[in-house]
Amino acid sequence: TTEIYTLSLHDALPICLSATNTFDLWLQGTAGQRYVLLSSTNLADWTPIQTNTLASSSWHLVLPTGGLRNFYRGQWAP
Repeated sequence: TTEIYTLSLHDALPICLSATNTFDLWLQGTAGQRYVLLSSTNLADWTPIQTNTLASSSWHLVLPTGGLRNFYRGQWAP
């Protein structure tokens, strides 16, 4: 059996860059499920940077900006 989980971008809370040069974002998902946060500088090559099992339906992340432009995506991890 294959189960499909969707991370909904339109339901996500705001993403913002703070005054302390950190990147604040929320990942919406399913409580009890494990998700991986991946980062990319070119949208082709993705590197896992954090893994978490959601205690609730969202995961608040605060990441250092590092001065580089990065893209982020969440992925369900079976």
